[in-house]
Amino acid sequence: NPGLEDYTFGHPTPLRRYAACAPDNLRMVKVVEKSKDGFLYEKGKPSLGHLFMPMMHYWNKGKEPVWSEEQAVDWMSRTLTAGGAWTWNVPIDHRKRMLSPDAVSFMKSVARGMEQVKVEGGPQGKVHPGHRITRPKRKRRKKKK
Repeated sequence: NPGLEDYTFGHPTPLRRYAACAPDNLRMVKVVEKSKDGFLYEKGKPSLGHLFMPMMHYWNKGKEPVWSEEQAVDWMSRTLTAGGAWTWNVPIDHRKRMLSPDAVSFMKSVARGMEQVKVEGGPQGKVHPGHRITRPKRKRRKKKK
């Protein structure tokens, strides 16, 4: 809603109808990709194209991710490459007061996949703050003798 917010809410089709990873939600990625710089405009007012995706079957809970690592990396990198933004809704284990271990494991796998993808910014090479993702240089550990 340009003019009413700085970024789109990015909620997928209601989860009672489809999982967040359903092809129906790919249209959100495509809308950001079609933008000239990751922003959607209405009457000249920008709103950052943003996707807010639940990782599991439900908001804030679920037994396992509904996404394959490959699909998560694909949709996320396409959104970021177009200059948009991506936020994961991560489930919490309320009994232990910590992030779900399955969610942490999934995010680590997605992060490794994202390291393989070079995201430079929008299609015209415009880079928005926080949207430059490159493979980090790893420190080499000294071998113990």
